[in-house]
Amino acid sequence: LGTDTTGDLRIPASFCGVLCFRPSHGVVSTLGTLPNSHSLDTIGWLARDPHILSRVGDALLPAAACGLKGKRQLVFADDCFELLKIPNQKTVDVIENAVRTLPYGFQPPKHINIGQYISSNVPSLKEFCEPSTKLQEGKSALKALCTVMLLLQRYEFKANHEDWVNTVKPKLGLEVSTRVLQAVNFTDDNIKSLYIVRTEWRAALKNLLKDTGILVLPTMAGHPLKRNSKQRLSSEFEDKMYAFVSIAALSGCCQV
Repeated sequence: LGTDTTGDLRIPASFCGVLCFRPSHGVVSTLGTLPNSHSLDTIGWLARDPHILSRVGDALLPAAACGLKGKRQLVFADDCFELLKIPNQKTVDVIENAVRTLPYGFQPPKHINIGQYISSNVPSLKEFCEPSTKLQEGKSALKALCTVMLLLQRYEFKANHEDWVNTVKPKLGLEVSTRVLQAVNFTDDNIKSLYIVRTEWRAALKNLLKDTGILVLPTMAGHPLKRNSKQRLSSEFEDKMYAFVSIAALSGCCQV
């Protein structure tokens, strides 16, 4: 078991080659945990075996959440896969071949540019897009969605822990202390806009997937660093990584 706020289970699961489930926001109670960002915090779990992953779900998820009516439909986020070094069609073929072995039926798959969809259906996101960006519209929207997720996390972390950080002055590792200081020093007048973007994106994704759609996207932007490496993940890698995890985190949707 663990908590996933901005990919804290999904990222290590992907890097370590194990399975992870982050449930929809609010479905599993966070009572008894230390809050990070209450709008994003979820209780999830890791397992090597899909059967174990499913059995934990049977124990923790409400019965109503465990069944889908109607044939499912895979919706491939093609633009996200194009950001990887793996050929897009190879990924699609692997997933489509895997679902053919499942006992329940699937509708023909659908393909979408999720960045363009976000840009067209989340109007309040425009104020978080970089003004003179050289990125295409879809990539710019994905980067902006990631920005909103990280700003929301900082704002709520500060509300929860600023007094403790300033009083105790804890000794933390370099990366963690950098993030904690970013949160504690956070100042922004656009707080309402963060919550408006979250609400708009939640409605837009619900409208895209309806009751049977399953959005297929990469968990990670590539391979992890080697153990004991003195390198750090590049800013480009981190941008892609957080853009991918923000799609579920900010919408409140579940992700495997």
